[in-house]
Amino acid sequence: MIVKRLGLGGFDVLIFDEASQFRIEDVVPSIIRLNQVIVIGDNKQLPPTSFFSTGDSEEDIDDESYESYESYESVLDECSKFMFRHMLKWHYRSRDERLIAFSNCHFYGNELVTFPNPVQNPDLGVWFKHVPDGLYDRGKRTDNQREAEVVAHLALEHFQRFPKQSLGIIAFSEKQADAIREQIEILGKEYPNLETFCKNNSPQFFLKALENVQRVNIHSVRIKIYTL
Repeated sequence: MIVKRLGLGGFDVLIFDEASQFRIEDVVPSIIRLNQVIVIGDNKQLPPTSFFSTGDSEEDIDDESYESYESYESVLDECSKFMFRHMLKWHYRSRDERLIAFSNCHFYGNELVTFPNPVQNPDLGVWFKHVPDGLYDRGKRTDNQREAEVVAHLALEHFQRFPKQSLGIIAFSEKQADAIREQIEILGKEYPNLETFCKNNSPQFFLKALENVQRVNIHSVRIKIYTL
């Protein structure tokens, strides 16, 4: 639960996260003191129960006694009846898309946008690329030269394997983006076609810092993601 203070007279906004676990009677006193309420949760989750309020240990609970615990309507259920609803559709937590496929089909109406992964197709998905000798130069350049070298070679590998596919590189900061750009320019002297592919005005390529990447029309660029 998050609140934003407005002057001395109260609070302006109250945000309920995991709202499917909040009982209505527990939140009404907070809601009536506010101007705005944002409710976030998943109504496909189990409702709040009295199970955890009894103080019983797990050894004392069996299947029959668990059924005796009362379930409650959550604030999410109540607010869903009259508040404006907006569904968050991106599901990115499952390493294998098949882990969410059943729920997506039977609970979410196949509306979740899932991401491909390298489990089924090694050319797709999110890969973790470990750089054991990477070092952030905090006191001088404020970048990571070794990681920049690795990213530049990954860009070369991508270009050599998939010359007709586009590529987007997102760096953590402007300094790191500049370091990657420098390494790509170094490789470009040996591989001129890579330099052409990675030009600033290339329709197939972009290199941006994280804070600027939202300005790019990513729908026109197929992004291959590596996490370092």
